[in-house]
Amino acid sequence: MPLWTQHLLVIVLITACVVLLVRHAYRFFHGRSTGTCCSTGCMPKQEQAQPKEQFLPRELLGRRSPK
Repeated sequence: MPLWTQHLLVIVLITACVVLLVRHAYRFFHGRSTGTCCSTGCMPKQEQAQPKEQFLPRELLGRRSPK
């Protein structure tokens, strides 16, 4: 592979990385989603109904004495 082709390939890869970094920074600072599901880009999930907690009276928590 000629040396100029290797240099061209490296320059193209570095340019692509810089462009993506600038694009993500621009979209982040302007409040837009960057393509992945994050705290600003997704709808919140519905909370599942959890069963109500039941508390036992104090008398039921102690040890039973043998009869």
